[in-house]
Amino acid sequence: MAETVYLIQPRPPVRAFAIAAVASLLGAVVLVAALSTGWHWAWALLGGLVMVAGLLLLVTAFMSMNRLAVQVTFDAEGYRVSGREVEGEGQWVDVTKVTQTQSGNRVTIHHGPERATYLMFPGNDPKQVDEVVADLRGRLRAVKGV
Repeated sequence: MAETVYLIQPRPPVRAFAIAAVASLLGAVVLVAALSTGWHWAWALLGGLVMVAGLLLLVTAFMSMNRLAVQVTFDAEGYRVSGREVEGEGQWVDVTKVTQTQSGNRVTIHHGPERATYLMFPGNDPKQVDEVVADLRGRLRAVKGV
């Protein structure tokens, strides 16, 4: 079988996006109002700071989504899981069982009673989970002959 690569991404930080949008817009409105109507310079400074804080929050939210992503690679010999804080790999011949939680957002690849690799799907995209599990089952069947 050919190598397949899956990218598991976290849920988008919707709350951070909303706060960033409100802060940026509010800061821009205050900044423009202060400059156009001759308000005290402190209002313009405050509006600019709130706008910059909103933009920084937006950038931080996008960066967190990229940094928390995990790449899962399946090939003929085994699998590799790599991300910012997680690294793991295993051979298909060593896998004893594969389990999935009832909610479907966590798949566990067992290598005997003492070692396991966890695949978390925080975005809970059922289509992606089904694709990964079907590919994993197909590869195990091909190697184990079950």
